[in-house]
Amino acid sequence: MADRVWQVRTPSGRDVIVDDFAIDVLNRIAESADTQWWALMRTPHLTGAGVKDLYLHACALAGDEVPDPLTGRILDAAFTQVDDDLPDEFEDGLPKAEADQETTSSSGSQTDTDGRPTK
Repeated sequence: MADRVWQVRTPSGRDVIVDDFAIDVLNRIAESADTQWWALMRTPHLTGAGVKDLYLHACALAGDEVPDPLTGRILDAAFTQVDDDLPDEFEDGLPKAEADQETTSSSGSQTDTDGRPTK
């Protein structure tokens, strides 16, 4: 089952994943909202200041102007939960391609019963 993450839709329609914000940004926003960075990632609506600053940062990343006035309705509609699209398996720190992932089914090739290759 895929993890769920928060996505922010900016005024131009660009989708930005909160989990992808730099840790320094998340920490700064969390400190100004009197909470923890991981709490904002899991519950962006935890504080008004936190959700506003997350939205402002998403708009800055997208190069979008922030709506004026910025209302609760805009902020509520901008944040949605989506499935995390990261792969489930990694090798040497890199995602394994679908074709590279091991399977539990047999290959279908026949082998000799004594272990020697067939001709």
